[in-house]
Amino acid sequence: MYDFEIPTDHNPAVQFSLDDRRPRTLSEIVGQEHIVPRLSQAAKNGSLGRRQALVGPTGSGKTTIAQAIARTFFCSRSRELGDACGTCKICLLTSLSNLGSYHEWTGAELNEQWGWWAENGSCILERSTYCFFLDEAQDLSDLHQKALFRQLERARAMVIFATTHENLVNDALLGRFGANKFYVRRPTLAQAVDCMERHCLKLGVVATRDQLAAIAGHFKENLRLCVDFVFSAKDQTPDGLVSDEFVKAVTGVEISSAVPSVRARISL
Repeated sequence: MYDFEIPTDHNPAVQFSLDDRRPRTLSEIVGQEHIVPRLSQAAKNGSLGRRQALVGPTGSGKTTIAQAIARTFFCSRSRELGDACGTCKICLLTSLSNLGSYHEWTGAELNEQWGWWAENGSCILERSTYCFFLDEAQDLSDLHQKALFRQLERARAMVIFATTHENLVNDALLGRFGANKFYVRRPTLAQAVDCMERHCLKLGVVATRDQLAAIAGHFKENLRLCVDFVFSAKDQTPDGLVSDEFVKAVTGVEISSAVPSVRARISL
């Protein structure tokens, strides 16, 4: 049984429409070949660790990976597939927040709501069918990090941390994650361009590979910004046709001057 209810006026096209900006399964994640196979194999083995820490720069995909891990954790077919199936009711939820057993906080939010957490957090962490994801964990105060460390000693829930600043997270707290501390990196330029091309195809946006490579290089392969550009192009160009002038208007990048340098970094 799922611990959420579908409203009687439920419209599948609305309630379960996917957010195409963010991958939903491990197999869709770009540029993390050093992480995804380990997680997938663990899921197949029925031993997806109860502690996962993700460390990496902004825009590298930490939140995406965390949510894909959570979907894999909840999906009933994950042991068969080594991944979330992508088609069941849980996998198709636009937001996992619709699940009563999924709790996502940022460090700053947890600081502000610590009084509530101090009274109720143990009820979340002690349930083996629950998942707790703390994003931007470095923003949690040192005092609260120490308190959370003690709570994790008895936790049975899936716990996922993500941080851009490992040095600001208590060493003992991160130590709780053992070998399941993953260093997330931004994709290569070629991988970023390939990802943008897939989104262009889905959205009906027409852009040259030169243009996409210049944009990805300008954004330093930050996938969040790269994909946002494609969605902006869909909304802000006639018939989704990307011109060099549009690229310059959004990014300040002159395609003619950017192309030689990006071609040196990618085989176009």
